[in-house]
Amino acid sequence: MASVPFISLAELKEHVEVNPAATQFDARLRGVIAAASSMIESACRQSFARTVRTEYHASRAAADVRYALHGDSEDSRYVTARPYTLALGASPVDASAPFSVHYDAAHAFGDDRLVEPRFYALDPATGTVTLHLATAYAPRAIRIVYTAGYAVGEDGTLSAALPDDLKQAALWQALYLWNKTKANAIGLDRPSAEGGTASAKFVAHGGLVPEALALCLPYRRLLTGAG
Repeated sequence: MASVPFISLAELKEHVEVNPAATQFDARLRGVIAAASSMIESACRQSFARTVRTEYHASRAAADVRYALHGDSEDSRYVTARPYTLALGASPVDASAPFSVHYDAAHAFGDDRLVEPRFYALDPATGTVTLHLATAYAPRAIRIVYTAGYAVGEDGTLSAALPDDLKQAALWQALYLWNKTKANAIGLDRPSAEGGTASAKFVAHGGLVPEALALCLPYRRLLTGAG
């Protein structure tokens, strides 16, 4: 799915040597914005537009068998849960929207396998769920349905809702792509002097300029077990 633009055409035009009223470069500029937005989402390992998401995670062996002090018979045996945390694929999570967790090693995920809210804790800001449930290991045994991301504005971009640091990263990356063949400060390594002539080279790590990459790192999702 194509990324929703992080910044608007007008915002990029404020920083490039193009007459804001001119339209002959609009298609190219929009392409630059789309590419920069997509590169940032790839670096962060998540999409940022608000949408309903369904994810499957491996359950962990998180049950301890204990015995009451009066003996080791079956009557004295009981199971306790070891809490563990799952990282969702996107954040922030909309805590006001429907949220559900199913645990089913058979993968039917019927209503009888719905986990009650008292057995998990959601952190909407970080997009993590801590389970307080005695589970056995099984691949794709946990299904989580949730809504996460930022609202798309009337202009078709995320500009109004996106955090400022992600917008800045998108702007810097778009400027790098736009000015790729020019010597400017965005994405440049240290200049060197060779034969009395200053030279510089562009440096982009993983497709992103260092300035943009540094702003993206706090938003990078962990590669955790869909199982």
